[in-house]
Amino acid sequence: MLNIKDLSVAFSSKSDFDLKRANLLFKILSNPVINKIGATLTQKALDFNLPIEPLILSTIYQQFVGGTSPQKCISSINKLSTYNIQTVLDYSVEAKASNKGFDQTLNEISELIDFSKNHPSLTFTVVKMTGIAHFKILQKLSKNEILNTNEKEDWSNSIKRLDILCQKALDNNLNFFIDAEETWIQKAIDEIAQKMMLKYNTKQARVFTTFQMYRNDRLDYLNQSIQHAKDNNYFFAVKLVRGAYLEQENERARQFSYKTPMNPTKDKTDFCYDKAVEVCLESLKHTSFCLASHNEESTLKLVNYMKQNNLENNHPHISFAQLYGMSDHISYNLAKSKFRTLKYIPYGPVNDVIPYLMRRAEENVSMTGQMSRELGYLQEELQRRKNIN
Repeated sequence: MLNIKDLSVAFSSKSDFDLKRANLLFKILSNPVINKIGATLTQKALDFNLPIEPLILSTIYQQFVGGTSPQKCISSINKLSTYNIQTVLDYSVEAKASNKGFDQTLNEISELIDFSKNHPSLTFTVVKMTGIAHFKILQKLSKNEILNTNEKEDWSNSIKRLDILCQKALDNNLNFFIDAEETWIQKAIDEIAQKMMLKYNTKQARVFTTFQMYRNDRLDYLNQSIQHAKDNNYFFAVKLVRGAYLEQENERARQFSYKTPMNPTKDKTDFCYDKAVEVCLESLKHTSFCLASHNEESTLKLVNYMKQNNLENNHPHISFAQLYGMSDHISYNLAKSKFRTLKYIPYGPVNDVIPYLMRRAEENVSMTGQMSRELGYLQEELQRRKNIN
């Protein structure tokens, strides 16, 4: 019987020192003022070449980042593997907005696929379209605007980059996530993701699109997408997330005076998320999905559904995912019960990954409930160990 709050399992891989370091970090992240000041000062220190890299590597990198390269992530990958947790290595570097920068990202992810094929617990890889394509072009395509000659050539090259990565992932028996991004470029991403699924998911689900369920149009689009897959004889595959750009989306809607594409409340988003899971389950023969969530209720709803409908815990069409350094009580307890469990591990050079970490810090400001929960579990486990000793 799954007990998602078994903290002895959740933190079984962590030493007392690990827990105390995490406890301090989450205390900082739980304070919006300290959080914001810390992120700003960190960036400025790096801009002025101050020697703070060792401090970053020994603190926030230890908690939320695997390392500066795939090779540096080996110990984290192996440790997770011993607990039946697979790893998704995520190259979390902001691509330079140039074809040279996009080709650099292509080469990095291509090398990551070569690296992954030698590690059985690395079964997924991931890309953000803005890492291999111009934001402006994605925006124009999403608005159905005509591209000029140079833009057409650039977009053609971006499609080739994605195609190369999808093909290479499949050649090496890996699954491939295409991440979701801002709504004003997402239409173009949706369309290219669908084309890749149509091309590569003919025999099984390999290429996954991503749906952000805080959007008020995603349920309808999910039903349309599954029907499109059925009509065209390919497997639909999706990573379900709640969403990561809420404040940015609402602010832009206010700035340009259009109706926000976001759900009006968190309860509505929770409803849409759980409904999306139901929709996927109803078409499980044709659909694979990843429940990418730190939400305990959504996780347990799916677990209970699988049990009630006699679906094996390691069902090939269902997986669960959480970010590295967060929600270990969900990940480790799921994995112990043989559910297909993934951890997203970002990696990259310190200077280049800082923008990712700053965005994560900003998200944490609006996730005080999440941070409080993490902090509470850490302190509860520290107390439990103290009582034992």
